[in-house]
Amino acid sequence: MKPMLVLFLLAAGVVAGCENHYEAITAPPPGLTASLDDQSKSIRLSRGVSIAFACTNQRGEPCGRTSSTENTGTARIFPANLDDLTEWGYLHGPQPQAVFVVVGIAEGKTAVQAGADSLSVTVLP
Repeated sequence: MKPMLVLFLLAAGVVAGCENHYEAITAPPPGLTASLDDQSKSIRLSRGVSIAFACTNQRGEPCGRTSSTENTGTARIFPANLDDLTEWGYLHGPQPQAVFVVVGIAEGKTAVQAGADSLSVTVLP
């Protein structure tokens, strides 16, 4: 194999292995939508509804707490805190969970950054 191809394949493997895992920890109000699909990295929300979710890295440790929103007129993201510690993290002991809350502001589509990944957000009427 050519050296550049080998380097490309190694880099692609490292990048693919760095994705975070997201898990919803709240449910929507009756009759409204708040869902998170970890595989497609997408969130669907009704306007005025929020969803909280935990974020872990490939090793099961809390991911970074950085967050941002592409369009704050459509949705906003906030880092949050829980009174629980993780059950994992044996290397460093139990850790505070990395949790975020996304709020649907107005109908439309945007993206949010949580940890190091981008998640698409669709806000429904």
